[in-house]
Amino acid sequence: MRDLLLQVSNAPVVATSDIARSAEGEAVAVQGRAAAVEVITSPVTHRHVIGYQITFELEQEDGDWHYITLSQLASAFFVEDSSGRIQVDTREAITVFQHEFSGDSAEVGSASAPLLSLLYSRVSPAQLGAMTGQFRWHEYYLDPGERVYVCGGVGREIDVRGGGLYRENAYNPKLHRHHPGFLVVADCDAAGVVAALTPPTWS
Repeated sequence: MRDLLLQVSNAPVVATSDIARSAEGEAVAVQGRAAAVEVITSPVTHRHVIGYQITFELEQEDGDWHYITLSQLASAFFVEDSSGRIQVDTREAITVFQHEFSGDSAEVGSASAPLLSLLYSRVSPAQLGAMTGQFRWHEYYLDPGERVYVCGGVGREIDVRGGGLYRENAYNPKLHRHHPGFLVVADCDAAGVVAALTPPTWS
């Protein structure tokens, strides 16, 4: 976590048009509007989104609560600003989305049954613990056109329109996870990401 927070804190925020001049693997950040390449459907609100995150709070038989987060992003999207746009390859991304929608298993007409099916399909029984059957959930999502912050490594991909010619403009820059660095996709700024990911300090 420390390395992730350092990357977000230290990565310069640049215009999308400047990324082409950045070194391969250099950690940079961009801010702008999210433009969809494809959309996915969020499981609670059934919105057509670029990405979603669901946090489950599962009541255990011993009275404690167990927390599990599931997330999914479209495979790629663009960040657009006044200077241009940059593609984001979302593989292995860490998402930080603001709270949007909540509910619990006691609500009449809630999405409890399909949410439990989603949970059981993606989480092992050992991770669920000794559940009582009571749970709360919170859905977060990134809409097309929403403000977005992305921090990752600079990469290059061949532009198929370049005709196979060996020249610099035959390679399109993109942001992705460049090991050993991280890729963060958030609907808040760098300070919000750091605040969300910093463990609480107990006095």
